[in-house]
Amino acid sequence: MLFSHDCPDPFTAIPLVTGLNARAVAFDLDGLDPMFALLVATRAGLSPDGRREALIRPTEQDLPGLAEWAMTGSIAYGGLPCIDEIVSGSGTDVTSDDMYRALPLPTTEWGLDWLSHPTVHRTVVVVIGDTPEDHALAVAANHHASLGAWVPARLLGAADEYSAAMNRGLAATMLRSRIGGRVSRRLLTSASLSIPELQELAAKVPGPPSDIEYVDVASLDLRDRRFLGDGGSIGRQSSHPVSTVPDGVSVLTSLEPPVPAALAQIEEGSWFVDVSIDGAPMPPVRSAISGDVLLASPPSSEGMAPLIRSSAGGMSYWSHGAMLVLAGWPREATLARPLVRFPGARDVVAALARSVGLRAETSTPGRRAVRVADLWGGHSELAAALRGPTRRLLDGFCPDEPSGPYDHGCAVDGRGYVAFPSAASLLALALEEARATLDDLLTRGVLRRGLLLRCGRCDHLHFYGTEEFAQTFACKSCIATNTLTQERWRLPVEEPQWFYALDPLVADLLKDHGDVPILAAHEILSRTQKPGDAAFETNFFEGDSPKPLIEIDFACIVEGRLYLGEAKSNGRLQVRKRSLAKAARRFADITVRLEADQFVVASGSSEWSDATHAALDLALAEASARVGAPTPTAEYLVLP
Repeated sequence: MLFSHDCPDPFTAIPLVTGLNARAVAFDLDGLDPMFALLVATRAGLSPDGRREALIRPTEQDLPGLAEWAMTGSIAYGGLPCIDEIVSGSGTDVTSDDMYRALPLPTTEWGLDWLSHPTVHRTVVVVIGDTPEDHALAVAANHHASLGAWVPARLLGAADEYSAAMNRGLAATMLRSRIGGRVSRRLLTSASLSIPELQELAAKVPGPPSDIEYVDVASLDLRDRRFLGDGGSIGRQSSHPVSTVPDGVSVLTSLEPPVPAALAQIEEGSWFVDVSIDGAPMPPVRSAISGDVLLASPPSSEGMAPLIRSSAGGMSYWSHGAMLVLAGWPREATLARPLVRFPGARDVVAALARSVGLRAETSTPGRRAVRVADLWGGHSELAAALRGPTRRLLDGFCPDEPSGPYDHGCAVDGRGYVAFPSAASLLALALEEARATLDDLLTRGVLRRGLLLRCGRCDHLHFYGTEEFAQTFACKSCIATNTLTQERWRLPVEEPQWFYALDPLVADLLKDHGDVPILAAHEILSRTQKPGDAAFETNFFEGDSPKPLIEIDFACIVEGRLYLGEAKSNGRLQVRKRSLAKAARRFADITVRLEADQFVVASGSSEWSDATHAALDLALAEASARVGAPTPTAEYLVLP
């Protein structure tokens, strides 16, 4: 958005259509059904009588086209006879398009034709209903979705000329998604009607598309994002070297700010630049997500820091640097060129915690989860391995007894060791595929190959990796030197049996149910193709207290939303002697304090009880009411 510095009035007059003496036209809506008149006025806008150069009086034959134009902003077939008549009798070069653009609201949009309104998603939302809430919802949908339209239910159900007009307008709105394949969803909703009532009304429209989604207004999600910006700069791409680390993505070279085309018409101005990075997660829009988190290289002086914050598009920074500007300096010398970074979930949570006086630190289990994920190349890859054949193999390394043979191998001091035949059986794959899977896990360091050998001096049995023995080996208990002979491995007689050992961090992760937070976070992140990030096992401290106030099992950022979550193996939210209500209040308080969008409870075994639903929903509502904040939603996951 552009701000003019050289004009005392930030709102300047916009020239209207040439040929109409810079005076607007308007529809004469007297005599039309009041609801139909409101529908048209919502699209056309209103202007004082003294501003009207031409007054357009629709007749009955204009109603179908007028309904289509009012609902979609265009007419697919033909125009409006009432406008065509004025144009043909004007004796000027004014066209029908000029007349449409000279209406009050289209005039404003046309006057800003150097601006663009791209959308992230393409969604059509139709609101059916006769109440003020229905009309307001449709106007809001038109701002936040690709297209929002209001349909008065009374007109749709009447057997008259208005009903026929509304049928055409609704059909045109619904079919808009098929033009160029640009619209991905078509939603029907209402603030006053139930879904069965919506379905009954929609069935009256001739030939309605079969893939319409009927959405309850309480679950309507209008997250299409529209941007007002310089049309020549929006979508501009540039290549920069980046550094990708678990804590985020940093750009290694300074950004070159675009200059809006409108600056050619005014002497001076400033603007904001929205930045996004392909493959980087979008942080939530919070005041705490600012320079100390979004700058890869903060300036040495706080007063020199660029003005930067998270935004609906990723991040947004002020065009000019916060520095002394000498008279006569060219504009290019005053522009900000920040080094930026997109923070990961851990840094986002830490910044939000600092903003409310808390300290966030990754716990020991959290650091373990990060190191285990590194073995697979990331938590998404780890989550994939925690399901299917690989998961069956990993579980085979977790014996029920601390020592001795078990179904899949041999246990020594609580650790399981598995030979190839059992590993292949656990994987349930063809021999070649099983071999390839084991080799991949060996290469990653998830598994080690070695022997189970017994000391000839102290008789202790231990696992020895291939790097720990040659013709002799040192006992891990008494350090006695042993010769690698049949007495040390015993069976089979001819040669020792190779065993595989699981990395201790992976084994401990599974033993402590550390897989549940990873799988829950993956479930959330996999719902969209947009990049996201997760952090695990975060402790929150107040002041210098060594005892954590609370621990959150996982946090996710995706599509500008923050999710906090608790993962349980048994479907019970409370722990030890803490009551369910108290546990729910603790989680609700941290969720509201960190301004999270949703709190997720995930179970690896059973459904969440109705009592858990009630306790958590109540706690979130009460915590939000205490501080006057929006109430986060709760989600109850049962992982497969």
